Amino acid sequence: MIASHPHSDINLIEPLSPDSSDDDRRTGKKSRRTARFHDPEEEATILAKALKGEKRAPDTAPLIEILPGLTHEQILDLRVEYKKIVKTGSEKKGVNIAKHIKLRLKEEDPSLMKACYACALGKWESEAYWANFWYQGEKSRRELLIESLMGRTNREIREIKDGFSDKKYSDSLTKCMKTELKEDKFKKAVLLVLEERKMEERPGYGVDRGLVEEDVRDLYRAVKSEKGGESAMIGIVCVRSDAHLREVLRAYEGTYRANFAREMLKKSGNLVVSFFFFPTILSFCVLGFP
Repeated sequence: MIASHPHSDINLIEPLSPDSSDDDRRTGKKSRRTARFHDPEEEATILAKALKGEKRAPDTAPLIEILPGLTHEQILDLRVEYKKIVKTGSEKKGVNIAKHIKLRLKEEDPSLMKACYACALGKWESEAYWANFWYQGEKSRRELLIESLMGRTNREIREIKDGFSDKKYSDSLTKCMKTELKEDKFKKAVLLVLEERKMEERPGYGVDRGLVEEDVRDLYRAVKSEKGGESAMIGIVCVRSDAHLREVLRAYEGTYRANFAREMLKKSGNLVVSFFFFPTILSFCVLGFP
């Protein structure tokens, strides 16, 4: 939808709800709400003006107003338009809005910079950014890797890998993880995910009951073993589909009258169970820590 008026002359619409606020009832006036429709050219112009100049602080209000509300596709449109408007160098090369945000806000407001920068990267490049960001600080932040990579479909992992950018590692997220992660079960889990070996969902086909029963037995043996067992759990949990894992959890509880996640935590305090909730599915990953 293209805006019919410039940003300074936004359409005014009445509230959808007939109810008025307490302030409205006291003053006898009806409140009016503003609505701004997505127009990548207009938004790029506004943001270019907000970030313009080096001697003055950037205007962060438009960044906060515009960026968080855009979809991934709208962000991509905005980036294209921004390069058309903002150019640099003798060759007049278009400027990447994410990089411009990082440059202008890095000293002014580092926390806001990270938020706006991640928004401007779009859905998949932002995940690649967080996956790459964890080792650059003073402390390791493995939770960033967990949030970015675990529980993803193979297609999503490919998108994240394609969005990864770091010349030090030839723009390869896999190479980065192989280099930066020390040899332990956590690294094994991460690399397993990056290999795109997760079982594909098959809506309407059900699950392989034989494989479900086999996984339940293997998980039970891993939990009850005196030593080890983490590798076996990682090998199952990180590569099975969400539908399959749901059935495994149900079957485990039905067979052994125990919750697998609780049993696993009782066995080994160096494991983390990360639950990922989606509208209709629940998937989880077991990650080995040293």
